[in-house]
Amino acid sequence: MDSISFKLSGIKNTMGFRQKSLRDQKLNVQLLKSQIDLHLRAQAQEKNQIEGLSNYLIMDLDGTILNNWPRQIQILLEEILPNYPHLQKSEILSSLTREQSTYSILPYLEPFCNSSEEYKQVKQKFLDNFLSNKFLDQDRLFPGVNSFIEWLWSKKIHIIFLTGRPKSRMQESTQMFLFNNIPLLKRIPFTLSMKNEDISDFDHKQAFLEQMRIDPNNNLVAFIDNESEMCSLASIHFPDCLVVHFRSFQSNAYQYSGYKLQSWQ
Repeated sequence: MDSISFKLSGIKNTMGFRQKSLRDQKLNVQLLKSQIDLHLRAQAQEKNQIEGLSNYLIMDLDGTILNNWPRQIQILLEEILPNYPHLQKSEILSSLTREQSTYSILPYLEPFCNSSEEYKQVKQKFLDNFLSNKFLDQDRLFPGVNSFIEWLWSKKIHIIFLTGRPKSRMQESTQMFLFNNIPLLKRIPFTLSMKNEDISDFDHKQAFLEQMRIDPNNNLVAFIDNESEMCSLASIHFPDCLVVHFRSFQSNAYQYSGYKLQSWQ
């Protein structure tokens, strides 16, 4: 069992995880909106219209509302291949320049490295560039995201972008990307929560959810992430929340049993 699965297992045991009967139900954006409307009505009724109740929706960035594959390819072309020219094999480039089929370029590169030590160096060079601002302009918003965010605002739902990007290195550039690609965000309040350098993506999101749960006026309507572990984490902390796994690509094979969304269009 990996460390994240172990953490999830431990939380389930201590918190009395409430299993949902829902299994692998696919959504499109229209069905997602309908489900959010249902949750808004149901939760408002359950909380008896608490004065000061605030509705929130949490969504991840990378792999959920934006496609970072072009950024990965640019890192490969400008940073990795010039330093490791023997990796410039046709079978790698032809695979990578076609439509994305995995979470990261690294699994493609590993078999062609000369040693495990060289692969560690390649991986570190990739991460140093990926967790920086150098190629951030290569990211692309998934089609349909703008329309969905405009709809959320029409429902008076406050948007929280909860990401594992390092705050110290990427906050300003990430904010600029959001402003430039989602024009509505220049005119409405929203929250961008990024992690400190010394904690993992999982721990950052877990701490955020734990803190949010303390205030009864925080009504988390929905949580959307491309990582299954994060979806399970949200289901544990907010069992009445609409949790949706955005099925782009994720970093491991663990599968979330619940609502799944393939496209924002």
